[in-house]
Parts: sequence; C-alpha cells; structure tokens
Amino acid sequence: MFKFKNNSFGLVGFMLAILTLSFGVNVSYAAPTTTGQPTGNVNVVNTPNVNVANQPTVGLAPGSNVGISGNPGVTITNPSSSPIPFTDTDNPARHPFVARCEADLPDGQDFGACRISAQQGVRSVLEVESAAALLPTGQRASVKIGITTNGSGPLTFALPLSLQMTSSGLDFFGTTTSARLYPDPGTDTLLEVSRPVGAAGSAHLELRVSGYTLTP
Repeated sequence: MFKFKNNSFGLVGFMLAILTLSFGVNVSYAAPTTTGQPTGNVNVVNTPNVNVANQPTVGLAPGSNVGISGNPGVTITNPSSSPIPFTDTDNPARHPFVARCEADLPDGQDFGACRISAQQGVRSVLEVESAAALLPTGQRASVKIGITTNGSGPLTFALPLSLQMTSSGLDFFGTTTSARLYPDPGTDTLLEVSRPVGAAGSAHLELRVSGYTLTP
C-alpha cells in the first residue's frame, strides 16, 4: 500500500511538469542601459569609407595633420557679404611713375645720349617706352634703350623708329613699345642715338618711359 502511494505522487508530479511545458513558460528580461558619454579611444581599421551627412562641424586640435589624396575639387561658397580675405603681395607695393630725357646732336655730331636717373632705395620696372627723333630730311638714326640687370650691363635694346611726318625740311620719327624691363636698383636707364658719321644739320631725340617702382 505504501509503495503504491509513492508511485502515485511521482506520477502526479510528472503529469504537472508535462502540463507546464505544454502551456509554455513566459520569461522576461531587462535590456542593459548605458548612461553618459562613452570614454576611451575608438580605433577604425581597414580604411573604411565614412559618409558624413547634414554638414556637421568638425574640430581639429592644434597641430593636427590632414591628408588629402588625389586632386579633389574645392568649392568656396562664401557669399559676397562675407568674402574670403586675401593679400596680393605685389600690387600694394607698386608706385607708378613716368620719366623722360632728351638729347641734342649738333651739326656734324653722329652720337648722342641721355639718361633717366634712378630713384634711390627702390627698383624701377619699365612697362612702356616711347622714343621720338627729329632729323634733317633724308637722314636715318638708330635708337637704343640701355639698362643694367643683375649686375650685367648696360645692355641695349633697339627701338625701331618709323617715319611719322615731314615738315620744314625735317623728318619726324617715333615709336612706342610695351616691353617690361627691370633695371637694377640704383642704376640709370639710358637712351642712345646714332646717325651716319659727319651727318649735317642738328637732330633732337626724346625718350619717355612709364612703369612702377618696388621696394627691394
């Protein structure tokens, strides 16, 4: 009789376990939460592509290096109300100037010259040179401008004259050229004129230059 009761209790327990598994067991758990900002270093490996959206602000610590590969285009979108400042390191130092010199050749003289004196403490840059010559009708003359550059010189450059008009027994020649010349600081600009040896009559020559000066 006692053995039967023990078996009965065991059978009842087994049946209750089967019923419990049949109806299922509800199990609930709480997900872990994290508060505050993450700390420590973040390592990114294998050179992944990173897409940054919504135009965020990226701050770089002083002394940071930024590498740009290839030849990417850079677009500047500053409006006219907020332009990007820049500095032209040459133009603010320019001071325009004009200068002239004249030379006279008396009867029988075949060579003459004049000079434009250098301005002290600055370097002259010549941009426009204009020469005029007044000669007895039928005579021709050679006109040259001379400068010293990098310690060499004076080196001369020919100014080709063309006949402009004839009046009262005189031929008027002239030329204007745009040639940038760089005389050394403290050196003069020369104008030389020559005509056939023993040429009769007097002649007159004039040189005008335009340019700017720079402080060395």
